[in-house]
Amino acid sequence: MAGCAGKKPPPGVENQCPPDQPGCQVEVVFTDVGLGERVAWLDGRLSAQQPNANYAFTAAAGETLRLRLSGPPARVTLTMPGGQSTGAGLTSDTLLSTKGKYALRIAASTSADNAYGPFQLELRVIGKP
Repeated sequence: MAGCAGKKPPPGVENQCPPDQPGCQVEVVFTDVGLGERVAWLDGRLSAQQPNANYAFTAAAGETLRLRLSGPPARVTLTMPGGQSTGAGLTSDTLLSTKGKYALRIAASTSADNAYGPFQLELRVIGKP
C-alpha cells in the first residue's frame, strides 16, 4: 500500500547544542533534497536564560537562503563571511552573494508579549538554476 509522510523528519542531533553547552554555535548539517537544494530543520528554545540561538553554515556565491521560522516573536540576523550583518529585517529569501561561512542568529524579541518558548526553523540553501 502506497503512502506518504506528512511530517518533516525530526532534526538530527548534529543540529543541536550538546546538553552541557546551551549557548553554543551550531554548525548546520543539511540534507541534500536534489536539484541543488539543501535543507535543515532546526528546533530550539528561547528563554530569559538563553535568549538567542546561533547557527553557522557554508554557502556558495549566488545561492539563495530561504527561511521559515515559527514560534515566539524573534529577530533574525544573518552575518556574511566578510562580517556585514543584515539586521532584523531579513526577508524569507536572501541572495547569498559571497562564498564562505555565514552566521545566523535567532534572538528573542524581548519587548513583545510571550517572547520566549520553543521555535522551529526550516533553513534551505538553493543553488543557482
